[in-house]
Amino acid sequence: MDARDVLDVLAVLAEDGVDAVLHGGWGIDAVVGSQDRDHDDVDLLMSQGHLSLAVASLSLVGFTVIDDDDAEGGPATVTMVDRCGRRVDLTALRSDDAGDQWMGDGRAAVAFPSSAFTDGWVAGREVRCVAAVKQVELHDGYPPRERDRHDMVSLQEKFGILPPPQYR
Repeated sequence: MDARDVLDVLAVLAEDGVDAVLHGGWGIDAVVGSQDRDHDDVDLLMSQGHLSLAVASLSLVGFTVIDDDDAEGGPATVTMVDRCGRRVDLTALRSDDAGDQWMGDGRAAVAFPSSAFTDGWVAGREVRCVAAVKQVELHDGYPPRERDRHDMVSLQEKFGILPPPQYR
């Protein structure tokens, strides 16, 4: 996925009233303010109530569902791809009474308070993304891949945030 593809996907969703937030690789590049590596996909967070609408919106522009993972206790995630091979991973967040957002349920749930979101930039356009501190937190607890190491270095250089222990 290149920057234009990301902006196109965000525009399609926004046109139908879906507020999507970048996370993962594009989210890190957005919060850093520049694209620092190639990306296979774009990862988006949205409210649980917008997930079906997002799937319908992207279906109208040629994306098809290739995976629908609504695992018990885990996040509701839908993966879509178009005929050009562009891949979009949509993950639903549920809201609690305090206004915080949550990915997943039970012990595996990850909190997204309002401070977990910020503005970033993709190809000179302002977008919503997951904040740097939360991006680092989301990378804790699993073995790092080379691209994850690269992302953690980018965040550390830009914000001075130490990566999780397995990255050092």
